[in-house]
Amino acid sequence: MVKTNHTKTKKSEQEKARKPEPSSSKATSSPEKQKSQADRDTMWSDAGFNESELTLSQLKNMITTLATEVFNKQKEAIKAEVDEEVEARLYDQSEEFEQLVDQLKDDMKTLKEENESLKEENIRLKRRTDRLQFEISNKDNKIRELKMSTDAIEQQLYERDLQIVGIPEIPTEQSIDDNVENELKSVVKLVHEKMNINLKPSDIENIHRMGKRKSDKTRDLVIRFKKTTMRNKIYSNRKKTATHSDPKKNIYVNDKLTEYRRDILYAARQLVKHKKILAAWSQQGNILIRKTDQDDVVQITCHEQLAEMFREPIETEEPPEETESDYETD
Repeated sequence: MVKTNHTKTKKSEQEKARKPEPSSSKATSSPEKQKSQADRDTMWSDAGFNESELTLSQLKNMITTLATEVFNKQKEAIKAEVDEEVEARLYDQSEEFEQLVDQLKDDMKTLKEENESLKEENIRLKRRTDRLQFEISNKDNKIRELKMSTDAIEQQLYERDLQIVGIPEIPTEQSIDDNVENELKSVVKLVHEKMNINLKPSDIENIHRMGKRKSDKTRDLVIRFKKTTMRNKIYSNRKKTATHSDPKKNIYVNDKLTEYRRDILYAARQLVKHKKILAAWSQQGNILIRKTDQDDVVQITCHEQLAEMFREPIETEEPPEETESDYETD
């Protein structure tokens, strides 16, 4: 028994003799390794782990802790990188925005200058337009005055004329001389029977029908007297020929008017038709109206006068051919 133990002891000593001694370099750790080992020991200690007594659960918790720590560090690193990138982009955009603002300021300045220039040009154009309108207005007034003056001269040519509506026409088979003679007889007879005036054919200078003959319409008869006294005497008794109950059977004696005055009379009669005024008629070539029974008679010389009186557009289109109602006097 003693021999056996001695043998084992001897072998153990031999093995120890054969086993190499650790080198001094391995025996002594470097400062970095010592710090790393210290950090691990601290981590295990803070986590409540003992490195020599790790269980599977503790290992899993340790891995989770390490992963969380790594994740947080990565997160902070990514956040810092993103913040840096965002800051760089914002800086670039800020520069672009400042450039855009500067450009807009320049554009606004240019637009303001152009606007001021346009305002000045508009003022010049308005002044020119006002001046042209004033000149046009003056020319219109002169044209109107010239037209009225010419019309007055033309109307003077009709001062011995009367226009009679409703006298039947003579058949066309007769000669012109026979027609004129028969027209004269008709007028003399009418004046004598209706007005009791002794009219002679020699009192009439000229007699003719207006316009072209129509089968369905009796043309007006225009008579020029040698003296205005006879013309005015017949005109003063004109109402005596329009006493029939049927207007179509009446004979109407009217002034011979220029086209301009005929248009004015037509417009005035439209006002009578629409009950704007009481009456409108012509006398000695003048157009007269009466608004109401209480108003005075007013002479109308142009369409503008009617428009100004009633503050509304006056119908001025070409009137229809003369009829009894159109030229029946007051």
